[in-house]
Amino acid sequence: MSQNKIKLLNESVAQEDSYKNCTHQKIADSLYDIIESDNDAITIGLEGEWGTGKSTVINFLENKFDSKKNNKTLFFKFDAWSHDGDPLRITFLSCLINKIKKELSNYSQKSDLETKLTSLYTEVTGKIKKTKSNNIKSSTLFGKLLATSIVLVPIGSALFSKTYDLGPRFIPFEILNDLISSERSFNYESYVESFSLYPTLSSLLLFAPIIFIISWILRGERLDPKHNKWEFISSQSEEIVEQNIIEMGDKTSFEFESIFTQIIDSVVGDGKPFSKLICVIDNMDRISNEHAKNIWSTLQVFITNNHPNSTSVWFIIPFDESAFKKIWPSTQPDNDFISNSFTEKCFQLVIDVPTPITSDWIHYLTKMAKDAFKNWDTPDLADTFIRQYKDYYSVINHSPTPRSINNIINQVQALQIRFSNDNKITINAITIYAILRRTKTRNEIKNMILYPQKSGVNESVLKRVKLFQRELSSIIFHVPYERGLELLLEEEIGKIITSGNHDEYKRLAPLQKENGDAFWQAWDYNYQLPDSRNHTTREDIDKSAIFLHIASNYFVDEKNRESLKTYINNIKESFSIDIKILIKDYGFQQSYDYIKNLMTFTTISTDDTEIVKNEISSSINRYVFDVALKANANYTPKEKPIELNLVKGLIDLLKIQSITCDAINSLSMFSIWCSLQKDCNLEIPEILPEESSFKDISSEFFSGDYLKTQVMEKMLAMAKINPEWGGWDEAIIKICNWAKRPNNQIHLHSSSYRTARSTDKHSQLFSMLYTLYCNASSRVKDEISALVSSNDFISGLYYEFTENETNDGLIKLLRRLIDDTEFCPQQHIVDIINKHSATNDTTCTDEV
Repeated sequence: MSQNKIKLLNESVAQEDSYKNCTHQKIADSLYDIIESDNDAITIGLEGEWGTGKSTVINFLENKFDSKKNNKTLFFKFDAWSHDGDPLRITFLSCLINKIKKELSNYSQKSDLETKLTSLYTEVTGKIKKTKSNNIKSSTLFGKLLATSIVLVPIGSALFSKTYDLGPRFIPFEILNDLISSERSFNYESYVESFSLYPTLSSLLLFAPIIFIISWILRGERLDPKHNKWEFISSQSEEIVEQNIIEMGDKTSFEFESIFTQIIDSVVGDGKPFSKLICVIDNMDRISNEHAKNIWSTLQVFITNNHPNSTSVWFIIPFDESAFKKIWPSTQPDNDFISNSFTEKCFQLVIDVPTPITSDWIHYLTKMAKDAFKNWDTPDLADTFIRQYKDYYSVINHSPTPRSINNIINQVQALQIRFSNDNKITINAITIYAILRRTKTRNEIKNMILYPQKSGVNESVLKRVKLFQRELSSIIFHVPYERGLELLLEEEIGKIITSGNHDEYKRLAPLQKENGDAFWQAWDYNYQLPDSRNHTTREDIDKSAIFLHIASNYFVDEKNRESLKTYINNIKESFSIDIKILIKDYGFQQSYDYIKNLMTFTTISTDDTEIVKNEISSSINRYVFDVALKANANYTPKEKPIELNLVKGLIDLLKIQSITCDAINSLSMFSIWCSLQKDCNLEIPEILPEESSFKDISSEFFSGDYLKTQVMEKMLAMAKINPEWGGWDEAIIKICNWAKRPNNQIHLHSSSYRTARSTDKHSQLFSMLYTLYCNASSRVKDEISALVSSNDFISGLYYEFTENETNDGLIKLLRRLIDDTEFCPQQHIVDIINKHSATNDTTCTDEV
């Protein structure tokens, strides 16, 4: 590529019309004929879109006047954009004066005119103001007295040094001696005789400033009421100062109009250097709307000037109609009417500079491209560029402007040099990118590549973007062909993942669908997990949790499962460590989500399930202990409340049959556990006490006359979930002994019990016994059979049904024992059983 020689097309105004139909030159010729007519000067608007060549038309017009023999037309161009922010009227007049001075080279009275223009220039830029002030400066009374007291200090110091030669004759010395003496006698005569002038006077002089200041504090305002109490210098003196001050800043409209009139009268007219003045205010469409509005109002003083020579002052103002309308807020319903009215008021003539027709811009494009690429060593480079450019604009129904064509050619050359060593980055992709960058930001082009369906761009354009997506991505990041799309996807995937927003995660699915393998290559960059992990950090867990959420919701099809296999295996290897941290530090919600999402792709091993069970057990133990200690008013809970519904959900998710919690080791702790479940309106029968502890719990629970419904509910649920649990073997004797007790006062007298037990009004006890009989161990089954066959139990059956005739649990239990054994209850009991047999199933499997 060293042989290539880039030729940039600059922004300077064209010197010749490169369009096939010479549109710009024809407009310039029309303007020339209008201005050269005998008509009075007017203000002309030159309307066209940005970049259509309005400045080119002005340049052609200026050249036409310059080529005229004995030309006496002053052509003045004022660039509003380059003076954006300057004092506009001052700048306008200053530039006009400088332009006139430059054009006076052949004028006979140049010297006098330049002097006058210089004077006007000074008046434009600033004016001299002379001022005089009389200031009287003198010391105040305070200043004079303080200065005098300071002068006395050296004198006092000299006298004070003499006192040591005369001895301690200073009155205070004598007074001090008497005061400290034991006699404390005051001899006034001796004090007077001992008085000496030198030490006393020297001390007064030495401390004169201090004495003065103290006195001034007390009486200063009375002595000098005219000045500030502490003012040292008065602001009055007879000094005279003369100052020359140049006043800067904008003048009034009247002042500017007067100066403009003087300039025009000095240079335009019969016998003057110029016969007419053409003022062009260019680049109004490049400045902000607010500033454009200010310029219009500011320059009106010149445009609407009505002095005698104004008939020779032409104004030409190029503008973009669409930009012009934006000067007024678009919220106004009559926006078009306002802008059109303003246009009619400002311009007596509006000439259009049209957007080039297809044949025109293609001719211009071909000419410019051939010229720019002629020194490149690739023969068909210009032709390929032209073809791609034409194809693109043929589908968007818009004609490019000369400026945009030049800029795109320049950018294409620059990119072609940048990727000269990468043969996979073609001139076609570079051309598409350069065209897109004229109207799109880099981020907008990225989104077109990543989410074409949401870009709202012409379908034909999107096809080109899709076709060159890898090359366009490489151009965006200035990287080789192989890395461009991956980098783009890496950036987007990383941004989505770190957002933590589930709605953002949804964007990953179309990304993967659109980009296939490139997506997974970029995905690897964002999930570079180690092959195995012996320890886990919170960052690792967060990363894994996000990954599992995304994967389980958006990448569950078989093809993606294969791509995700490495990640899943990696997470599975660290599961035993991760889950401990998750349950302890993150809670059961995130633990549940983590495991649920992981199970979308794999199963949880038995060993890992045991770890989960142990962590649940530890959490429940801590929680139950903490709740139990709350009874102490001085205790501050240490554990956060556990959302038991999430614990239940995790148990169901992993199909855990039982979890042993050693904190539930007494009836009081078991009752607390039952209350916690009731508060959450759920049952978690899979959580059990230790088998040995359950024997003590049952012994205490079944020692009373009444069964607490809340506790009985949980025992029934435990029996249904875990009927084969060993704890029942330890507890069944206590349960059956309680059931044998008399349940009415009649049978109580014939028994050894002091009080009767309550009946099973809620069918909880006998439903539990029925479930255990059907499913528990043979020991439990034998104890229940013995219970039902006992005379104590049979004697209380009638009263049991009297209290609760629809005791389904008891009916099922008796019916089952009748079927399985030689148990023969009394006839009225059989009648009750037969009455309900039709509506109650007695199969054991339905109860578990």
